[in-house]
Amino acid sequence: MSSETIAWIEDFNTKIEGVAKLLNITAGSEIQIDAIGLLDDVLLSLKERKRSAIQSESEDVANAVLGCECVARALRCELQMWLSLKKEDPHAAWDFLIAAQLASMDAARAHSGLEHWAQHHERLSLIQNLVYPKQVFMSPGGEVVDARCSICDAEYGGCDHIRGRPYMGEFCHRKIYRMKLTEVSVVEEPANRLCRVIEMDLDGKRRDTLTWRVVQTTDSTPPE
Repeated sequence: MSSETIAWIEDFNTKIEGVAKLLNITAGSEIQIDAIGLLDDVLLSLKERKRSAIQSESEDVANAVLGCECVARALRCELQMWLSLKKEDPHAAWDFLIAAQLASMDAARAHSGLEHWAQHHERLSLIQNLVYPKQVFMSPGGEVVDARCSICDAEYGGCDHIRGRPYMGEFCHRKIYRMKLTEVSVVEEPANRLCRVIEMDLDGKRRDTLTWRVVQTTDSTPPE
């Protein structure tokens, strides 16, 4: 990498280290909000830097920038998670947690220099298990009829691109246009942790699966 690339990576790392100190529930909300603003500025800067790398056909730099974008998004989502918990909005907090987990794993896959971010994903998994109650998930099953490669738009499986790998600053993924749904199952380890049961009937009462508060329905008594 060029000296310029090394310089911006060092600057990025310095900013990330500062934000990392705020990844907890006790940090001041106003300070965490300021950090989110900082990360927004970082993401805008990275967008321009990646565009420049793509124009110069520097795939290694483009993928490194992609990884840095994922890191910034992971931290941004985690900050939003802690803020949501403070506001007693656990459902939004859960969504931010899952987004942070996915971004952390994406960072580790984007570039070899960021493989250690898989450890950050493990930390977020511990937070999930310690902070949140165990959830019940739903998983759809079906037959994919029409899918395309996100990189070249060829029929999926008909090109050399591999799903989940970075190519010139972009992850390859499968674009599904048609799918026949065959089943929906209750699972403990889903592919998508956003597909979860948010309310559950127990002892004649419907309860929120995160707050455990009674949820009022049209045919129920007022919540306790």
